[in-house]
Amino acid sequence: MSRGPITHQSEQDADYCDGIGEAATLKALLHVLHDYATLYPDALAEAPRNAPEFKAWREGLDKERKGEFAGLEFMQRFGAVLLPDVLVAVGVMAQQCGVPWGCAYIRMREAGHIEVRNQVSYVARDTTPRPADVVHATSEGGM
Repeated sequence: MSRGPITHQSEQDADYCDGIGEAATLKALLHVLHDYATLYPDALAEAPRNAPEFKAWREGLDKERKGEFAGLEFMQRFGAVLLPDVLVAVGVMAQQCGVPWGCAYIRMREAGHIEVRNQVSYVARDTTPRPADVVHATSEGGM
């Protein structure tokens, strides 16, 4: 599985979820996570590191896919693999607006809600204007 370009119609969220679900070995999972490393860097950073961790990952993922909570320990250890930051933030916007994931990603990037540094995507953490910013911009003739 290889991640394609982000377009207004692309569904990198579904493709990623399919990829991690289909990964039957640690090597296969790491291949998927490397394919998506520029889009979901937190997932690769929190990947299982060895066979026992991969076994715990698969067991937890299987529970989650059946609608069962895999547990707090699983979420603390592997939550970023299951739900990377960019996947979640863009997915929420796509769902709210009824658009494909790629369309939401492109618009969020244009609006500064997704930052790309060194070709790696990150959720911009502080993009909401604060009252002081609004007052400052208004007093300078901005807004």
